[in-house]
Amino acid sequence: MKNIIILCGAFLLLLTSNEVKSQSRKQKEVTIVYPKNNQKVRGAYKIYGSSEPNAVIKLAIISNYYKTNNNNGTKITKGEGPLKRLNRTYTLKSDRYGTWKIENIDLTNAGYEESFVIKASDGKKAQSIIVYDRTRPVLMD
Repeated sequence: MKNIIILCGAFLLLLTSNEVKSQSRKQKEVTIVYPKNNQKVRGAYKIYGSSEPNAVIKLAIISNYYKTNNNNGTKITKGEGPLKRLNRTYTLKSDRYGTWKIENIDLTNAGYEESFVIKASDGKKAQSIIVYDRTRPVLMD
């Protein structure tokens, strides 16, 4: 009887330790920490985030804009929706802590209302954010 109790206790201990190990090995999702979603941007930015340690991250930046007339803000291009301008992709690797970053990414509009979709993916999980620059250019006489 004593042996059966010891055997049952060892079996329960084994089950709980395997359950804890499987929970600790849960994959860390890819996140974009900065810039934040729906943030106004203008100029050179550092984009950074987190993921699994030593993961290969594909970072895509897709630019959408509306050309406008500088004087009254009316659209001067015809057609539906925004036009795509700068589409950039980068391959990054996260460090041993799972942090990844890229510096000096230009997020400045080209004289239009412009939004940038930033997407980070590790091949399994992905996160996207949208940032914008709606600053009108200064007219010089």
